[in-house]
Amino acid sequence: MEGWESNQLLYWSSDGALAIFGFPGGESMEIHPTRYEGWKYTITKRGSDFSVTRMRVAACGSEPEWQEVERMPGPLTLEQLEKLKLFEGRKLVSWLPPQPGAAGLRAQFLPRKRFAEHRIEIRDAAGKQVAELPVPVWCVSSCVRDEDWQRWTATVQKRVMVADRALFVLRMDFVCNGGQGKTLSMQRVIASPGNEPRPRHGRCRGL
Repeated sequence: MEGWESNQLLYWSSDGALAIFGFPGGESMEIHPTRYEGWKYTITKRGSDFSVTRMRVAACGSEPEWQEVERMPGPLTLEQLEKLKLFEGRKLVSWLPPQPGAAGLRAQFLPRKRFAEHRIEIRDAAGKQVAELPVPVWCVSSCVRDEDWQRWTATVQKRVMVADRALFVLRMDFVCNGGQGKTLSMQRVIASPGNEPRPRHGRCRGL
């Protein structure tokens, strides 16, 4: 796959199942499920068009890699994205910057060791656990910096109900080699778990 990490949240789907990442005016995007289920997608420029490829979230090892499922004309605008078959019956909702104090929540990676299937624990100001979140999609165009796990941090930027899902917008630092800036920052949108299977340690995280 060509391209680079698209770590800036732009939209999420009206049913809360998908989050869209990219850079305004850029030529690549990623579409992630908000739970550990289904597919992750990339949109990258191919000649005068854009190629939409997908891979199962749980894909690893010898399983098929990215497969093209659709082509779309440019530019990568909201109107063009909503024409994709993937978004039939759905609308895309623009991400709004967090309001001061809107989250009021603390996040940390658990367990505190290098080799594990890490999750993100969310607690409120009183120390009560609010959620424990598996990370559906770690890195896409780079690899996980597990050797630097002691510097990993997560910050809750927003919590919002979308349809029947509680979504947490998170900033994660030092986790992926393809993150932005000196802190290698990236955003992820993760829903409180439903009935989907839990990730197992050892699956591929960076592709």
